[in-house]
Amino acid sequence: MRDFDQGAADPPSTGIGVVSRNPDVEPAAPPFPAEWFAGPATVFKPISALVLNPRNTRTHSDEQVRQLQASMIEFGFTNPVLEDAEGVVAGHGRIAAASGLYDEFGLTLQLPDGTDIPPGCVPVLSCEGWSADKRRAYAIADNQLALNAGWDEALLRSELLDLDALGIDAALMGFDSADNPFGKRSSVEYSGKIETPLYLPKLTAAPPVVSLLKREKFDALLDAIDNADEAMVGKPGHGTIPAEVAAFLRMAAHRHVVFDYHAIAEFYCHAAPVVQRLMEASALVIIDFDDAIEHGYVSLSDALAGIYSDTEDGDEQQGASDAQG
Repeated sequence: MRDFDQGAADPPSTGIGVVSRNPDVEPAAPPFPAEWFAGPATVFKPISALVLNPRNTRTHSDEQVRQLQASMIEFGFTNPVLEDAEGVVAGHGRIAAASGLYDEFGLTLQLPDGTDIPPGCVPVLSCEGWSADKRRAYAIADNQLALNAGWDEALLRSELLDLDALGIDAALMGFDSADNPFGKRSSVEYSGKIETPLYLPKLTAAPPVVSLLKREKFDALLDAIDNADEAMVGKPGHGTIPAEVAAFLRMAAHRHVVFDYHAIAEFYCHAAPVVQRLMEASALVIIDFDDAIEHGYVSLSDALAGIYSDTEDGDEQQGASDAQG
């Protein structure tokens, strides 16, 4: 901090308050390195003890809550809920996500460093001291300020594609597609003429099967399903999960197996013909575009289907004309 002489002008105001010290008194040494500063403590509070803000203007769809849940499972609870004596100021979406993970799956949530959060709790940071109007203003600012930022779209796409190659789905970061994160329509004219690229193997042998997929989240869900009865004991409405429901949930958990299609393509190149045919039948690789459409592996919008059909008709007419000529 800069020192200010007795006769010097006041230090610039931050709008929050002015910090000064007596130059004749040496400050006490902090119990940590000088470049560190102590901050307010985060506490774990039961969700049942939190009072939600009835004037919360931010909405959270079921889909967005599921995205928050996926993020919490993958990265941990990274952003504490903000609360004062009146109740929750910021973090309603995170509370909804955590509540669902506790109630529906009986999961144990963690901080980013791997510290377990007590069951049914979320990390909470106090914002005591704000006036009522400042509290209301921040509840909106907390959501809107981040939306006012932009993206370096080229760099974002590059990052998402790199992460996708590592098996990290763009959906985990809130995007529908790594290749086209903002869903923009291409300026390139669509055509049904497909030139299948030639994939050249990069390895001299097939990669190990274990490298073809990531199943950590899948395994975690199976474990949660298997232990759901025990995790729910003592909670309202608990009871044994019917066998058919547990079987359905186990089947649904397969949706969270993440395939590494770069490794799969390499594996396909080295596989036996019978394995290759089965991989094609499973749509792990697409060799014939028409066949993929026929079997429902690829779907086209009505507009693209019309373009594709017109192109095929044009090719057939051109072929007939060439044969007659």
